[in-house]
Amino acid sequence: MDFNIKNCTLCYSIKGEQILLGIKKKGFGKGNLNGFGGHVEDNETIKNSNIQVIM
Repeated sequence: MDFNIKNCTLCYSIKGEQILLGIKKKGFGKGNLNGFGGHVEDNETIKNSNIQVIM
């Protein structure tokens, strides 16, 4: 069985005891609260990918 492994991120923005969450808009879990994240492109770092997602 072949597995295609891809780098992905999941970012939680925390301030004190508060966590910033978004509402999932599509796919599995639509309408639920979720952290922010996405796929990491071949030419970017995980840090830059997280910055792009939350800005």
